[in-house]
Amino acid sequence: MTVSLDGASGRPVKQRLLLETPLRILNAELVAMIDRSLVEVGGFGAVKVVVKDGRVRYVEVVRSVEVRG
Repeated sequence: MTVSLDGASGRPVKQRLLLETPLRILNAELVAMIDRSLVEVGGFGAVKVVVKDGRVRYVEVVRSVEVRG
């Protein structure tokens, strides 16, 4: 599996990733999508991976903004 993103450009960079066990649901494209979502969250928020029938259906990105009163 090759997964990585260049920090400056956000473009995929080929890098070998060795896992103890094979991935059963995720693939390189989904791992990269989740990684981009985590970057998008910024300082505070959440990334939710929604699975239906054993397949990733979508990724939710929630950004939170602190409200000072």
